Amino acid sequence: MGAIVCPKCGRLTEENAPACFHCGARLGRTFRLERSLGRLLGSAEVTRVLLFTIVLIYLFQGGLSAMQESAGELFGREGGGLADFFRQDVEILYALGLQSTWAITERGEWWRLVTSIFTHLGLLHLAFNGIALYYVGFAMEEVFGAARTLLIFFGAGLGGSLASLLFAIDGAGASGALFGFIGALAWFGYRRGGVTGREIKRKMLFWAAYGMIFGFLVRANNVAHGAGFLAGGLMAMLVGWEPRRLARSRSILAAAMVLLFALSWTLAVVHYRGNVTEFKNELIRDHRR
Repeated sequence: MGAIVCPKCGRLTEENAPACFHCGARLGRTFRLERSLGRLLGSAEVTRVLLFTIVLIYLFQGGLSAMQESAGELFGREGGGLADFFRQDVEILYALGLQSTWAITERGEWWRLVTSIFTHLGLLHLAFNGIALYYVGFAMEEVFGAARTLLIFFGAGLGGSLASLLFAIDGAGASGALFGFIGALAWFGYRRGGVTGREIKRKMLFWAAYGMIFGFLVRANNVAHGAGFLAGGLMAMLVGWEPRRLARSRSILAAAMVLLFALSWTLAVVHYRGNVTEFKNELIRDHRR
């Protein structure tokens, strides 16, 4: 018989036992599912997966722009060749991913709160966020592990999206989630203490301040940045970084975020054509006015 570590008391017990011999914690099918998800998440580098995902979505949306411009389907424009593949068109962004206060509140398209986190407005926007994700994401995984890093990314991203919705700010980008990583690491540095902890906290607060100032200069959505930073810190407080913290639920919660991502993009694709038509009709109405 194999042995496992009980997630409740931390002592070794039999792998296939229905309950821990020491504390009586139940170790049924749910626990085995949690262990399987944990192994899957533990074998993947979440930062690389997130980077691949946002680049793939950018190329997908750019490909739609290029195909529809070549076909003359975009309002008032004709195809511009290969360069259009790397350019995001506002019509495509609106129809497939952009956060729109009107679409969310009037049409009930709640999934935009999720899809907008993975949508970027241009190559420069994608490059800035991609570089930031590369540098801070691996630090997050080293401290919090894969599952909790994914939870904090979604939690902070949604925090930024909800704050933007509250202030009726439309847009897109992963920067709210990235500020959440900075907030989470700042909280970790504060809780760890000592010379190392203080240095981590100092660097993260510097990065946050620099990001907010830069966002102000380029007129970025600092509401999402600030809300993401606070949400990331709060999520870090809730999930912790200790190995046994949320040991029985963090993998299932992270898997739920993956399902939310899949559902949101499925709904975005399903409603894509209708949103393209709605966007064109609105442009025509504005033109006639």
